Amino acid sequence: MADGSRCSHIEGCELYPRFSLRGALRIWQDRYCNHPTHHQKCERFVRSNAGQPVPATLLPNGEHIAT
Repeated sequence: MADGSRCSHIEGCELYPRFSLRGALRIWQDRYCNHPTHHQKCERFVRSNAGQPVPATLLPNGEHIAT
């Protein structure tokens, strides 16, 4: 838009959250998945290694994302 205003569909656009979450995912990956030792502190990693179920909503720090 030439006038510099935001698209009026941003709040309801189904693509917008997917792109904004990629940055968040990258942060988790850098802090846990790609770190030589921090991945061992990842709750998903810990549960998987213990043979426990790993909910899709579980974050590496043990919190859950809202669904």
